[in-house]
Amino acid sequence: MKNRLSGREKLHAKIEHLTENQIEQLLNYVKSIEKSRSDRYAQDPTEDELLSVLSAEVENIRARQVFEWESIRRRAEAGSIRITRTI
Repeated sequence: MKNRLSGREKLHAKIEHLTENQIEQLLNYVKSIEKSRSDRYAQDPTEDELLSVLSAEVENIRARQVFEWESIRRRAEAGSIRITRTI
């Protein structure tokens, strides 16, 4: 069976043949990838403002109340069904 190199091993072999200038360029490229990844996961302050405004809206408060009431009603119905089944 043929022994295949993993992606890391291939990359390592290619890096071994790069010049110092090429290695520096590669490191800069990796830094830019890492920065874009961290920027993507950083939270946008405008989203926080938007969420706080939306959560304060009366319609959203009422919707959350209705959802909670429905959850409680379903749990109560499920509990009463269990009680009647055991009798």
